[in-house]
Amino acid sequence: MRILVVADIHANRAALDAITEPFDACVCLGDLVEYGPHPAECIDWVRTHATACVRGNHDHGAVQDVPVIGTVGFRYLTMVSRRVTVPALWDRETNTILNNESRELMRIFDVDLAVLSRDPMEPTLAPPELIGEIDRVLDAIYEPINNGVYRAGFATTQAAYEVAVHDLFAALAYWDAVLGDQPFLCGARMTEADVALFTTLLRFDIVYYAHFKCNVKRLRDHANLWRFTRRMYQHPGIQPTCHLDDIKKHYYWSQPTVNPTRIIPCGPALEAELATPL
Repeated sequence: MRILVVADIHANRAALDAITEPFDACVCLGDLVEYGPHPAECIDWVRTHATACVRGNHDHGAVQDVPVIGTVGFRYLTMVSRRVTVPALWDRETNTILNNESRELMRIFDVDLAVLSRDPMEPTLAPPELIGEIDRVLDAIYEPINNGVYRAGFATTQAAYEVAVHDLFAALAYWDAVLGDQPFLCGARMTEADVALFTTLLRFDIVYYAHFKCNVKRLRDHANLWRFTRRMYQHPGIQPTCHLDDIKKHYYWSQPTVNPTRIIPCGPALEAELATPL
């Protein structure tokens, strides 16, 4: 049986519409009714593309008429009540999640599963001679930057928010200086560390600056970080995966504790500048 696992149909709509191979079931994690501004379109997508659907306990209302085929081997889905995190590496032989840590998944696919790669666009993102430096940089950027935007955005006290914002912008300033002397975080070539930083930087001006109140400076006010973001974005293996409108809609719609009106801002439009040759 071919099973498609979808954590957020609305945010991943462009990628889903590009799927051409048929599948037997659509595993929809999360609440289709509350998880996007166009729930009816999400439900219609499931009806059109899947023979059946598996839902978590929190799904209700208008999705009840979507055909259901039990748990199709996902034996613990019924234990999920609200929050699901992605990505996850799933073993369909044992019906088990093997790993859901983004940092470890990058290395698993790049190193352990390298033999399965077809026409890779980069020889490796974890060259053996740089592993130590890559791990050091990943450790250095995670807490103040990757996690720092969330510490600021979900802070419930002024003091906690200010600490997170201070740590965030101090780290951004540091790495902006580093990237003034070299194109990538670990030197002359792209590594896992660059991918990990890019995912946060790409979202910064369109989401974190306003939505998470990380507004001391825009990312575009950090000349070297912005050049780095553009360089990463323009990689032929990266740009097709970046859907800025979907990113913005997801954050502003799916986090009502931060944005209770669920109003999605019109700007900024950054695709043209991101794609402008360096």
